[in-house]
Amino acid sequence: MLELASLLPYLAAASLMLFGMVAAIDGVWLHLWKLRLHTRAASFVEHLWHTASAVLFVPTVALLFVWHATAGRLWLAMALLLAIHIVELFDVRAERESRRELGGLSRAELSIHVLALVSRTAAISLLLLSRPAAIWSLAGVQVRETVPSIVADVGAAITLGATAIAVLHVGFAALYCPQCRRRPAMAGGGA
Repeated sequence: MLELASLLPYLAAASLMLFGMVAAIDGVWLHLWKLRLHTRAASFVEHLWHTASAVLFVPTVALLFVWHATAGRLWLAMALLLAIHIVELFDVRAERESRRELGGLSRAELSIHVLALVSRTAAISLLLLSRPAAIWSLAGVQVRETVPSIVADVGAAITLGATAIAVLHVGFAALYCPQCRRRPAMAGGGA
């Protein structure tokens, strides 16, 4: 009979897959395609917060789900996760002004955000609970642990998708930057 502890990595992978689907709907279809936040001057700061979050998530998921776990990697992942949460606080703060012309944040989008937050938190929490306590020690014996290969494969797939989403966000941020478009063109091709 399987113990709950042995199921935790698999439950984490299932939660991560759910997060990946919800994040793709929110981050690509809703923000980039339907609302085109990156093209709206009032929403550009919100797009930058989404971009920062997308970029930070890539190494976070790789550190937790793909690479062999060590104390240093886990603590780095925790620092990145803290940075993601700080970015998300600024994102929430920017949304009121960003969405004013759109009538605010819809209930459907708010529900998507809640599901994304819950599924990501579940994925990370379940995976961390599956790790032995000794792995967190930065002193003494270094413990190195791997997740089951199917869990690492899910992590790799999500890392790949998250990388594509992050690249899209960065590309759109560069392409639609309001300050960048206001710069006068250099006559004659430069100096």
